[in-house]
Amino acid sequence: MPPRVRKSDIAPIDWTDDRTWALIGEMEERHNAKVLFGKKEKDENTSGEQKIMVYKAIAAKLFPEESKLYAKAMGDRVKSKVEALRKKYIIMAKRLKQTGDGLTGDDASQEVADGPIEVYMPFYISPEGPDHDTIPEARNIWEQICKDLPYFPALHRLWASRPNVVPPVVTTGIGPRGRSVVYMQNPHPGALAEDLNRDNIPIDPVLLAMERELFSPTADLFRPLIPLDDDPPAPGAPIVHPPGRFFGADATNTPSSSQASADDDTPPPPTPSQSRKGPKVSHLSDEALNKAKASIQVVPKKRSFEESIIDVQMQQIKQLADRADADRNVKIRKLMLKELELGVMTPAQYRRQLKKMGMFSDDENSDTN
Repeated sequence: MPPRVRKSDIAPIDWTDDRTWALIGEMEERHNAKVLFGKKEKDENTSGEQKIMVYKAIAAKLFPEESKLYAKAMGDRVKSKVEALRKKYIIMAKRLKQTGDGLTGDDASQEVADGPIEVYMPFYISPEGPDHDTIPEARNIWEQICKDLPYFPALHRLWASRPNVVPPVVTTGIGPRGRSVVYMQNPHPGALAEDLNRDNIPIDPVLLAMERELFSPTADLFRPLIPLDDDPPAPGAPIVHPPGRFFGADATNTPSSSQASADDDTPPPPTPSQSRKGPKVSHLSDEALNKAKASIQVVPKKRSFEESIIDVQMQQIKQLADRADADRNVKIRKLMLKELELGVMTPAQYRRQLKKMGMFSDDENSDTN
């Protein structure tokens, strides 16, 4: 088994312009581009080959001698160079979509009612590069980028329409002006012109005002719930209400107002307000309410982690202080006993000192006597 080769054992590759152009040429090969960047047409079949195999194949063409000895390592070197070119392309392509180099501003934004703000770029350059419809400002930016990076046109053909490099649409978060939808790639042909000319359609202002009034969110609040009569009553005339109906009555046999007034002996039907019953009287006494209130327990506030740590520290400090006081009292008491044995202190003085220290007891009083 041959020894394992590390990348550090291989000399770095000097990517000259000729080698870089040769690498881009291999990347543009249809069978390689299908694996590295995906298929272009919907009906085109995808390849089952892996990217690392394509990198090894490209390395075998560019560096045949080294690939015979270090096939995997040379494939990794080619992969690293392709990634470096992709990152460089993304940086340079941002100049086509930045303020000052022709990015969208307030002029290119359009706010749709009850929807996000659609933002279009002032120009879109296809993967084939500028054409006769490209504005001069975009062409100047393109030429400046090509001076800084001569490989940019070839890289633009490879990555301009790839969603993992240049996303077609970017949706921003909700800001002061609402949510925005930025079209980073050129939308469907005709859709851009249709969206941009949406507000330029000649419509009668009266119709627009009626549409806004009809579809207003508060329009239903001001509409009458009961249809009004076509001929309103004259001022001062009595208002005649239709006879009341209740559930189960026949609409065809409902008596008219004249018949209802003629038959005075017939009792009127019960109204909903008369048939309703009042609320039931509560049988809960004040004693039961007070007992229920007394049984309510207040849940203590949950302590935070910082408060728990502080309590533990305070307890430890108190324990250390108590231990220090106990040790000090023991030392003082031993010293007093020594003085008592030597006759420096009398038993009465010894007891008085113990009382001051709070350590005098009856047992000790009998011992000292």
